[in-house]
Amino acid sequence: MMCRSAPLSRNDTKDLSAKTWRYWTTQGDERLDMLFGADCAVTGFSGNPSARTVELKR
Repeated sequence: MMCRSAPLSRNDTKDLSAKTWRYWTTQGDERLDMLFGADCAVTGFSGNPSARTVELKR
């Protein structure tokens, strides 16, 4: 499970009803795109594989 807020940059995601929201990582300034389907559910992610890696810690 991953939790993300709305994108901070209005330059990259101009409309929150868009099918793609763009984020930038704090490490290495890598792009991460969150993709949405017709039902507004998240359908996937694109971008540099290292930006899509999620580390879980206990």
